[in-house]
Amino acid sequence: MESEDSNIEKHSHNKNLIALLLVGGLFGLWTLIRKFIPGKVVIKWSYPREYYNGMFSEKSFNGWGVYCISKKKKGKEAILYIGKAYESNFYSRMNDHDKKWVSKLLGDIVVRFGQFKRPYFVDESVVHDVESALIYEHQPIKNLKQTKNYTYSRLRNIYNKGFRGPLEQVVRIKDHK
Repeated sequence: MESEDSNIEKHSHNKNLIALLLVGGLFGLWTLIRKFIPGKVVIKWSYPREYYNGMFSEKSFNGWGVYCISKKKKGKEAILYIGKAYESNFYSRMNDHDKKWVSKLLGDIVVRFGQFKRPYFVDESVVHDVESALIYEHQPIKNLKQTKNYTYSRLRNIYNKGFRGPLEQVVRIKDHK
């Protein structure tokens, strides 16, 4: 027969074990949730493609996210436009730009497609916030909105990876206030 002290010791040990599991479980849950909260955004940029090659590529017809149109001249590259495609694909957006202004440009026009690597869940509001922050940061000459100010919900930093070209490696949202 177990003594009362032994039962108290087991009960205390079980409470500590339960508390430890609960805290560990909450930490694990928080770590998992953080991967879905869009505070930190990582975008992997594609290799720059000549505009029309990019427009008619498989990625253009099947892709969504953000994109960057720029002009190369004498070894330098200037960002002309930053956009988003969420409900429509890249092709649809690029076709609109082609009809309105790209077809009138001379020179080497390229496009990069940005694919979201983090957060793991991206909705339209995240895509919109990222587009707005990138426009505000880089001030492309063909963007008319989000150049003076913009609103965002939960962003902190945008990390541009891959073939980012003239895009800043890190866009710190706190610097935009």
